[in-house]
Amino acid sequence: MLFSCAESCRLLTGAFHVIYLLSTGIELRYLFLLQATFSISNLISEIYSIRLTAVIGPRWALIMGVNLWGLYFFLCLFSPNIFILVFAYAVYGCGFSLVNGSFEQWLESCIINNNENKSSSIDYMRMRRKYFSLLNVVVGFVGALFVSLSNSYYIAYVASAILLFTVSYFLCLIPYVETPKKINCNNDKTYKATQKDNIILDKKTSLYFLIAIITSILFMPILHLWQPLFENIYSGEILGFSIETAMMLGLVFSSYNLFNFIFNHITIKIKQHQKKWIDSNSSIFSVILLSLSIYATNNNFILTCLLFSLSYCFLSQIQIIHRSRAIVFWSDEKINQVLSYSNFLSRIFTASIWLFYFNFLQNGSYKTMFSVSILCLILIYPLNYISKKINN
Repeated sequence: MLFSCAESCRLLTGAFHVIYLLSTGIELRYLFLLQATFSISNLISEIYSIRLTAVIGPRWALIMGVNLWGLYFFLCLFSPNIFILVFAYAVYGCGFSLVNGSFEQWLESCIINNNENKSSSIDYMRMRRKYFSLLNVVVGFVGALFVSLSNSYYIAYVASAILLFTVSYFLCLIPYVETPKKINCNNDKTYKATQKDNIILDKKTSLYFLIAIITSILFMPILHLWQPLFENIYSGEILGFSIETAMMLGLVFSSYNLFNFIFNHITIKIKQHQKKWIDSNSSIFSVILLSLSIYATNNNFILTCLLFSLSYCFLSQIQIIHRSRAIVFWSDEKINQVLSYSNFLSRIFTASIWLFYFNFLQNGSYKTMFSVSILCLILIYPLNYISKKINN
């Protein structure tokens, strides 16, 4: 429950964070630099975070991660100072590594160890995404309402920092007996990513890694640039704070998460052959809906919001399906290794692409990134088809 509270505090600014930074005077291209900083920090720190978790225990690693989240939101108050923001994003990346090491990997191991039928593991991931989307619906709207009533973006960042520090304090009060464990590199899946001889790079594995990299690249603008896209549609330019902008962004954020919640709820309930049809055609529907939302709505806000929300539903399925394939296609001994290498390579390529965008894209060219996402979606369909043929 306390972890859910920490996630809620982190997501309080999820509907308007990019617009907040832009409204303080940060150029759009510097957002690419900040995201590259996050990816590099997350990549480097994760190599050591799981080993740290093994020494101090998952609870203290989680507390450290939550405190770093709180520090990140406090440092964001110093925008547009780019040096402080770069440091803030580095801190944020380290915080995510600690939280992943103490919570996310434990959750994955529960799915692997407690699920006798591996093929149904995708429903566990859909269930998790379903409730996470519901949390986003509530928190995103509350955050937008909060800044509208306070007439400032800053207050949301102060509140997020204070609430995260408060959550970490209550985590310290929970009675919990834990014995520091001796580091066992055989169970350290991130450590394995640095070893040369842990995994055989056959066709199946290479294709899985390629799809993971392409999926990471396609999600870059979806997750980080939807706010300037809708702000441009709504007002024609990036403005400073306004109640209308805050509520508009809160509406979009809640909308696409609500659609995702409903979509995952339905896909869990439907029959297996219907799930397979959705899994097979998610990339096709994503291409069509995302293309329409970006290029064919004539800046109609409601229509863009509707199409973008629907496209996000299918996009999230691509991510869920790909993640679950590691559990289905590989033995228990190889799952963590495959996921580790996959995450490692994805972060390297993501950071590289962000740095490329930082150096070569102009401030108004964020739609170019959405075009790259659409191209990646087109590539994923034949790659998924080949992957199925290889594994059958």
